[in-house]
Amino acid sequence: MISYIRENTGAEKIDFMGASQGAGQAMASICEHPDMKNMFNTMILSCPAMFIQKEPKQFLLRMLMSVPLASLFGSQEFFMLISVFQLLMPLTWLKGQMGYSFMKLMGFIKRPLGDKGSMKTRARWFQWIPVGCTSVRNLTHWMEVLKTGGALTKLETNTPYKFEDMLKSWDEESKEGGHRPNVMVLLANEDCVIDNKTTKDVFERCYSNCEGTDRGECKVYEAVDYGHIDFIWSEINSTKVIYDKVQKFLLSHN
Repeated sequence: MISYIRENTGAEKIDFMGASQGAGQAMASICEHPDMKNMFNTMILSCPAMFIQKEPKQFLLRMLMSVPLASLFGSQEFFMLISVFQLLMPLTWLKGQMGYSFMKLMGFIKRPLGDKGSMKTRARWFQWIPVGCTSVRNLTHWMEVLKTGGALTKLETNTPYKFEDMLKSWDEESKEGGHRPNVMVLLANEDCVIDNKTTKDVFERCYSNCEGTDRGECKVYEAVDYGHIDFIWSEINSTKVIYDKVQKFLLSHN
């Protein structure tokens, strides 16, 4: 995707915005391919899945963690059953409401969608939860990660990505004139899966020597009363709370 954007725009470096697993995957990709960091100008990481809580307290999450999904349902049958059920259900708004309720019970959503048009919004956004956003293989991997906590591991392995070592190497390279992306990390204080303290500490420690913008800048912002996916999947009543900060950060580095 990054190569496609660069080739079709002629841009040497791009601005990236990712949420949850998408943000974690971007950082994991750079761990495996260090030169990729030179392709990013600015990275906005919303609740990045880099450092994970151990055994979250949410009841439904803990139940899912205790169920051997792959061995119980097979690698495909589990989602096939859900897909058939969702296709046969005639009311889109009901499917959306069920998906929305599932995400709330999981603890991922803390903020409301509001009254006006909320049913249509829920139907559009949540009707294919969980089939439309993951796979059995991915879901099983995440249940295992949540059991152990700590740094995100490679798919179906116990090998953690060395995010802190990577960020430290960025700092050393930038001292010698190398490129270090500007990073904004958005954290939710009611996040049910991300280890906010470790995430905040690692980024601030590894970007502690970034006076000015020539060596890359890092800002960490923790929003109050936000859940894991509220930055993108709930109604933001005041853009000044979050997106004005994001816009200002992006514009200051372009």
